[in-house]
Amino acid sequence: MSDYVAAFAVAGAVAVLLAGLIYALPYMLARDDDPPAPASAGRMCVQDAHEIMQDHRRCSIAGCPDKRDAYRTLVDARVIVPDARAERYMQ
Repeated sequence: MSDYVAAFAVAGAVAVLLAGLIYALPYMLARDDDPPAPASAGRMCVQDAHEIMQDHRRCSIAGCPDKRDAYRTLVDARVIVPDARAERYMQ
């Protein structure tokens, strides 16, 4: 009986690890190969900003200069109305 319990415990642990890898591995391996935009780059159009926001949905605004520029463009165009708590990203 104890052999069955041990086998069930091992099988359960392996199943949890595999499920964790299936769901977590794409996020761990995802990275953006695009070089950051130079600081002197001009404003982008709203359509480009919308596409960048979709492409960089896993990035944070604080850590991704492309997403930050796209966010600012969409806020300036009044496509996005930021929450008062998010104003720190606009500075």
